[in-house]
Formats: sequence, structure tokens, C-alpha cells
Amino acid sequence: MTTEERRRRHKGEGQVFKDSRSEGRWIARVEYEDPITGRMKRVQGSAESEHKATRLLPDLRKKAEKAKAGQAPAQAAARGTFGEYADRWVTTTLAVSPRKKDSTKALYGSLVKHHIVPSRLGQTTMRKVTRPAATAFVAELRSKDVRRPGRDGVLPGTTARHLAASTIRQTFIVVSMIADEAVKDGVLASNPFKTIERPEEDRHTEAEVLTPEQVRKLLAAALGAGGPDDPDSRAHSLIAFTVGTGVRKGEALALRWEDVNLDAGTIHVRGTLSRRGGALVRDEPKTKKSRRHFEVSSDVVETLRAVKRRTARERLAAGPAWEDTGYVFVTEKGTPVDPRNAHRDINRLAGLAGLPKIGMHTLRHTAATLMLSHGVPISTVSMMLGHASITITVDTYGHLLPQAARQASDVLARALQG
Repeated sequence: MTTEERRRRHKGEGQVFKDSRSEGRWIARVEYEDPITGRMKRVQGSAESEHKATRLLPDLRKKAEKAKAGQAPAQAAARGTFGEYADRWVTTTLAVSPRKKDSTKALYGSLVKHHIVPSRLGQTTMRKVTRPAATAFVAELRSKDVRRPGRDGVLPGTTARHLAASTIRQTFIVVSMIADEAVKDGVLASNPFKTIERPEEDRHTEAEVLTPEQVRKLLAAALGAGGPDDPDSRAHSLIAFTVGTGVRKGEALALRWEDVNLDAGTIHVRGTLSRRGGALVRDEPKTKKSRRHFEVSSDVVETLRAVKRRTARERLAAGPAWEDTGYVFVTEKGTPVDPRNAHRDINRLAGLAGLPKIGMHTLRHTAATLMLSHGVPISTVSMMLGHASITITVDTYGHLLPQAARQASDVLARALQG
């Protein structure tokens, strides 16, 4: 048998050949197909003779088989779709993450369900999740229409709008996190989303705000003919408090009497209320900067005193049915106010006041706009709003800064004139 015949073996059995880089050495090599990428990989060894190199082949074949077997779970996942992998990520990796708040997990799960799984990327097998697929996914998000019922749910037709820039950005962050996990699991060779630019939020769209006159109309509609005893006075207090402080909806509804010092005129924001899994849940604030303590105006203090008086009356009226939850804004039974109900009430009152549909976030924007347009330092506004950084405040309300700069310039001019 010739040397060439001794080297020729069936596919998968390996090969033996002289090492061209080292005189007198022989290489034994076994190649196998990577189940994830489809590319050929190899295991090899060397010896001082052809005979000894040949004797290495059985062990090399075992190593190759072991490497393929070790990737069996990844291989199975690689044959599935990105949407299937994303679904498993939600119920496994995301579900057990100790660093993610429950509200964040719910948000990420919703983004996966509504924007990742149904997409073309979600239907793509893992082997084909490449840079072009990632780019196409972002383009699909940007062109996606969101259908919703016609105005007031009366019209049988639907209106369409594109996804908000913030939703596109959040979805991109989530899909990249999933791809990162797939790389760790050996299902993807690399994360293609790290090779493309992350979508940015549109910071140039000015937030919808109310004028002072519109705020007064809304408060008048909320107070109603019955004054403080009117059922709508509950919404009146919440509106007045939100416009007077600029806190988030969940933060206002999570406020407890232990967070309020009426004598000092201060509030301590240290929680947020949201509906999750059919129940109202009080979580930690959105960011570290969201946990804040500041003084409020005498009008806000009087609003809170009125709330306390009404709550005392309702506690007596409810008797044994009263639930002492400690929240500032409560129902007639003492339970916390559902954020969805608060939103509906404010929208209904806006209609009575002849205003367009608004939400509590509109009241927060109104507070920020009024503060900045009347010369309050942006650092103070950022603190009261609980923004993670002053940059967010500038990006959101930067269109108001030229007016503030003009006021500052006028102050300088008067100072220099003596």
C-alpha cells in the first residue's frame, strides 16, 4: 500500500500529512461542520512520524464528536426561529433576572410579543439572523402601522400611526439583548445588532402642554358644582397636585401620607404605582434620581390638606368597608386609585372643559413648561421632574431655553446698567 493510499480515508475519519512548517513532523486532523454556523472546524494533533500521527486519529474523532454533541441544544435552537428563541428568553433569562424590575420585565415581554415575534425577523431561522436581517428589522419597525379604534371608539373604521421613536429604540435594545444571549448560548456566532446604529428617539417633537387658562378650565370642570364634596373633586386634587409638582402619574398615585410633611411643605417621592398582572403594584421609582425630596408651594399644601379632610369624611362614611392603605389619593373605600381610571377621568373632564384629549403626562409637561418659561433654572426643573440626568431635560424641553436665555440676558443688562 502506497503512502498516498494510507492517507486516503473516508469522510470524517480524518487525514494525516506532513507539516510544511516543521521538518520531520506529521499532522493528524479531523474536520467537522459547526452546527451553528455551518462552517468547517477542525481538531488536530502532531507527531514525529506518520505512523504515530495516524494513531492520533481515533482520539481526534472522539473530540470532534464531543464538540458537536456539546452543541446539540444550540444546534436545535439554531434550526428554530428568532421569534421562538425570543419567547424562551422572556420565560427563562428575563424572568429570573434579579436586576430587572417587574415592570421592566412586563415591558420587555410586551415588546417581544407585539413587535419581535410577529416580525419577519421573528420568522427567520437563527442561522439567517445576519446584519442585513437586523437592518431590515429596524426598517420594518419604522414603517410599521399601529391600528387603533376610531375616535371615542364609535367609528367602525380605524386610524393608523407609526410606532413612536421611543418604542422603536426600546425594541431595538431588547432584540439586541436577546441576540447577546444567543451568542452566549452558542446559537449565534455574533450579534448583528451591534454592527448597526441604534435608533435614536425623536427629541425634536415638542411635548403637548396646556396653557394656564386651559389648566384653570380643567380644574373648574373637575371641581364641579358641588365644590369639595363633588365626586369629581377627587380628580381635581390629583390634577392640581400634578400640575403643581410635575411628578409622574405613577409617582403621584404611589404617594403615601408618610411621604408628606404638611407643616414643612415637603414631599418625598419614593415609589411608583402601576397595574401589572391584574393587580396594582407599588415599585421603586424609575431611576435613582426619581427618588427625590423637595418643597412644594402653599397651593399644593392646601390641595393635600383638602385631600386629607375629604379622606377623613369618607373613612367615617365607609365604616368597616374602609381599607386603610395609607395612600394620599384613594377611592371612596380607601384603596389606591387605578392609573387607568385616573387617565379616563382626566380625559372625560377635559371634554367637559372643551379641551382636547389629554393625560396625566400632559399635566407633567405643562408643569415643566411653565417652570422653564418663568425662569426656573433647568437644574431645578430636572430635579423636580426626577430625570436621570439634566441632558434628558434639555433634550425634552430645549425649545424653551432660548426664551430663558433672553430673560437671563435682560437680567445681565439691567445689572450692568447699575
